[in-house]
Amino acid sequence: LPLSAKLDGDVDCMIQTPYNKHYVWGRLYLSSGYICYGSRVPDLVTVVLPVREIQLVEKNDNTSGNELGNNALIITTKGKSNYIFSQLPQRKMILEKISDFLSSQHIPQSPTMKNLKSIAEEEKEEEPVQFQPALVSLFHRRDSDELSAKETVKEHLWNVHFTEYGRGVCMYRTHKTQDLVLKGLPEKYRGEIWLLFSGAINEMATHPGYYASLVEQSSGKYSLATDEIERDLHRSLPEHPAFQSDCGIGALRRVLTSYAWRNPTIGYCQAMNIVTSVLLLYTSEEEAFWLLTAICERLLPDYYNTKVVGALIDQNNTIN
Repeated sequence: LPLSAKLDGDVDCMIQTPYNKHYVWGRLYLSSGYICYGSRVPDLVTVVLPVREIQLVEKNDNTSGNELGNNALIITTKGKSNYIFSQLPQRKMILEKISDFLSSQHIPQSPTMKNLKSIAEEEKEEEPVQFQPALVSLFHRRDSDELSAKETVKEHLWNVHFTEYGRGVCMYRTHKTQDLVLKGLPEKYRGEIWLLFSGAINEMATHPGYYASLVEQSSGKYSLATDEIERDLHRSLPEHPAFQSDCGIGALRRVLTSYAWRNPTIGYCQAMNIVTSVLLLYTSEEEAFWLLTAICERLLPDYYNTKVVGALIDQNNTIN
């Protein structure tokens, strides 16, 4: 979850898991932006429901005759998926709290939106920047048949998993999900899954237009970071055709420069270009920016700075 998410309350309850029709004990965590659930048994099942994805929450009358389904709430998402939480103490209070979260939701506005009058007054001759999609969709480094068999198997396993456990941020996350990740991600779903499990998808959804705004603000600005970025651009996966082209180099430049503008404390550190170039292969520019932000600020916060403390600690632990 974003670092800004604050716990508002938590309570023991059960979740009904539709993929095996069981009830699982765990704990429900409430915040103004997210409803989360974690099983008592680690990695058995976890669920993250962004409030922005919730369409309806209501009491669920138990008609099955199973006492485990008593005192239940059913949460329906915009994707028409239902999540049933039962054995809830103070069900009415929890229902009211989640309803309050829903009513207080607002649609984030892009910081770069301008009214029609200002747009009409500004007659710019410059063409708007064209942000790039995932670069593997534009460039192919190898014969597509070379990895087709292996990729087909991986894609099939993930398609089966999506069918059984759901897809996207609201999916049921289980130990089977972790097992699939450890076996390797198919290229087709690599960017999607990176965004999901890094939490970058939530940051991007709650900050529409933020990346475009940073690109605009940092364009043409010179600093020590931009000088270092320019030196490293053509050292980033130079063997890949995507980074032998202007569109790939341009995308890499914009993401790195925008991040340096966002976080001048880190600015630009060596090897950020390599990480970002890999991200750009499988995600769009904006997605790559938010993934880089997640890596530098939440997942590996002490790796990308002048002292690289986190990297040195991990290196020593590996040696020991």
